[in-house]
Order: sequence, then C-alpha cells, then structure tokens
Amino acid sequence: MRHTRKSLYSRIEREHATIIDTLCGLVRTRPVNHPERGIKPPSETAHICCDLMEKVGLKAMVHERNGYYSALGILDTGRTGPTVVMEGHLDVVPGAEDQFEPRVTEDRIIGRGALDMLCSVPTSIVAIKAIKESDEELGGKLYLALGADEETGGMYGVGHMATMMERPDHVIGMEPTDLGIVVRRRAMHIIDVRFPQRLVPRGFIDPCAVYVRVDGHAVHSSHMWKCRAHAAVNAARFLEDIRQQFNVGVLGLRFGDVKNRTPEHCDLKLVVSAADLERLGVPYKLLFPVAAGVTDEGLEHLLRAVAVISDTHVPQAETSDYGVAIGPNVIVNEGRGGYVLKVDTRVMTDHSAEVAHSFRNSLYNAGVSFSSLDIVHSDRSLMTSPTSVLFRSMERNLMSLRKSRGEELPVTLVREGAGQSDLRYFPGTGAQCIEVGPRGNGAHARNEYVETDSLTIHAKALAATLLDLMGDGRATWATS
Repeated sequence: MRHTRKSLYSRIEREHATIIDTLCGLVRTRPVNHPERGIKPPSETAHICCDLMEKVGLKAMVHERNGYYSALGILDTGRTGPTVVMEGHLDVVPGAEDQFEPRVTEDRIIGRGALDMLCSVPTSIVAIKAIKESDEELGGKLYLALGADEETGGMYGVGHMATMMERPDHVIGMEPTDLGIVVRRRAMHIIDVRFPQRLVPRGFIDPCAVYVRVDGHAVHSSHMWKCRAHAAVNAARFLEDIRQQFNVGVLGLRFGDVKNRTPEHCDLKLVVSAADLERLGVPYKLLFPVAAGVTDEGLEHLLRAVAVISDTHVPQAETSDYGVAIGPNVIVNEGRGGYVLKVDTRVMTDHSAEVAHSFRNSLYNAGVSFSSLDIVHSDRSLMTSPTSVLFRSMERNLMSLRKSRGEELPVTLVREGAGQSDLRYFPGTGAQCIEVGPRGNGAHARNEYVETDSLTIHAKALAATLLDLMGDGRATWATS
C-alpha cells in the first residue's frame, strides 16, 4: 500500500503542468451562467471535459437539458465494490472581460472560475487517471458528474444526472474548501412574497417625482455576516425615517439582480411635495413634476416587508456555525400583475413550511399587506458523521499530505460549508457525502484565484481516497 501511494503521487506530480493548462483552457471558454440575461455556458466546456474523460478511460457523454450542457463520465470496473460519485460544476458567475484570460503567477491562477470551481475538473480527472494506472485491482462503479447550472440551483445538471446513476454509497463534492472537509451545509429555501400594484392618490402640494439611490454591499447570500449594508433594507429604513417628518410616497422601486447575492444598490422613485425636497437629506435627481400625487401602496408594503423579513427569527433544527442568513435580494416587476419579492434563506432545517410560517407571522404582526407567500424552492441540509468511512479516509489522506509539506495541522479537518452546492441532490439517497476542494480566495469576486500547489494536493487526496474505497483494500478499509 505504501509503495502504491508513492507511485500514485509521483504520477500526479508529473501532471501538474497539465492541470494548470487544462484549468486555464476551461476559464477561456467563458462558461457564464446568467439566465436572467439569456446567458448559459457554451456546449464547448462540456465537450472539452468529455474528451478529457475519454482519454483517461471513462465512458463519457454530454448531457443537455433546458439548454445546459453538462458532462458525465462513468468507470464501471465490473467487479464488486461501492458506487462512488464525484461531482462538481462547470458554470461560473459573470465577470469582467479580463477575468476570462487567466493569469498564472508563481503561486496562483487568477481568473473567473479558477477557484469556483473549474479547478476541480482537472484535479479529479488526473486523480482518476492515476488510480487506473495503479497496480491495484479496482472494484465498484465511479461517476464523475460536472453540471452546467450549479450557480442557479443545479436542477438541469447534477440534479438531473443524479437520477441517471445507481444509488451511491459515497459522494465527494469538489467545491473549494481550503483543503478542509465539509460535512455540514445549511438548507436553502427560496420564498416568493407577492404584492399587488395598488395606485392611490395622496395629498401632496405641488407633487414632484424624484430618483434616490441607496447604496449597499453586495455579497453572496450564504456569507451574509460579511454584508456591511443591505441596500433594500437601508432603503426601507430610510423611507421609514423620512415619513416621520413629512409626506412621501413610492412610485417606483428596483433592486437586485440574482437571488443569491445581496443588492449593491436600491433605486427609489419617490413622490414628495416640492417644499419638502430639501428635507430628503440625501442626494436626489428631480425627474419631473407630477399632475397628481399618485403612489403605489403595493411597493410601499413590499419595502416594509424587506425590513420585517430580514429581522425575522427562523427556528433551526441544528445549530449552524453561520447562523441563519435571510436575503430579500430581488424584486421582480410583473407590471399590472404586481411585484414579487424573492427571499433567499439559509438555515439548518429541512422544514421549509416552518420558514414560510415564520415570515408569514412576522408580516401579519407588522401589518404588512401581501397577496401570497409561497415556497418555490427547497433543499435538504447536509449532515455527514465525521466517523463515516468516507470522512475518515479523506481526513487521513489530507492530514498525511499536508503534514508532509510541513503544515501546522488542526485537530480535525471537519468544516461546515457556508453556502449550498450540488451536493444537495444526494443526502436523501443514504450516501455518505463530503465536500473537499483546493485553496484560494475571492470566489464570485474581482480577484478570484486558486493556489497552484493546492491543486496537486487535491488530486492526490482524491486519488488516495478513491483507492481506499475502490482499491485492493476496499473491504478491509470499509470495516476498519
């Protein structure tokens, strides 16, 4: 076994340059997923991955669903053993033009998706190649599933491919984890709250329409503790404050782009009396005088709902390291049909009805009027025991690899993931599920990068763990 590990790692070290070149090539395909703007990843990205899978001996196929092109590779040994799934995603969030021309420095690869999570595509394929070239007899079946829509929920990629697989015993997600092992993740529940358009006259003297922009801080919903200011919440409180001083109404409201990111700005179109313009206390742009002081009570109640919902207590089934994250992040204008407030909620509970009940009660108690409140999407939380075979194998291998580099090691590599991932599609299968990925920083941000040396460590840890599960010692390891 020791000889096998040494030769296994040597093979992977020889592939270091290939890992970097492959990652850079994938970044250049610009696999942006932004369906709100009609943008989906190109099929080229999935075809490249399938070509790479076939070169290492996997049966590979491009899987298309709803315009999303994912890649699925299968290794069927034909011998008795576990069913193992490795999963990740090919899509990335939008980025600046120059982020799709990756830059390679001495210790980093910088570019959109370099960390989240194109980096794990070449490391997983190199790991599979290494175990196939080892002198161990493999048993069981291995799937490599790379979805094209994780950033928007994953239902057309890994979510659908999961239904095409045999029931797994072990699932390894490959989101970036700083070479720790994620065994816990909060569930994500998306709630839609609808408000009618309700135009009503108000008693303004010389009414004027003005535009006001309220700034906030854009962060991913799962990292709400980093959000210094939620633009829509700030706008709600701004409106509440000035209403105590003079008559003001809302005629237009816009904030948010995607449901899983807090809005950077909230744009308000307000109606005020001409005499009160200078009392706004913030910069404004005079749009036009209005003949009648008509405002939209539906928008006013929606803005109040933003503040009420963000302060709601939501019960947890288990304590989370990250608490509860509530993101009323997007307003959708349906014209005369009214408005929809989309609320992204991250909480350690699978009981979405309790989450909806908490919001509904808070709105009722605050006197906020709304048309309906519905659960439109709900995931299961992830909780895998650190005594599981999969975790113990991965931790042993990662600890050994990191120790050999002279790192100061923690007592355990157990982590809780802040956000969701496509691993959400497997907890209900009874499989042991973990997540482990390379080191880096700036996922979804301007300065996104992955640490180059962590790529080789990740590939080695994956390969060693796959051999524990599927190699010569699989029966002994599974019962140890």
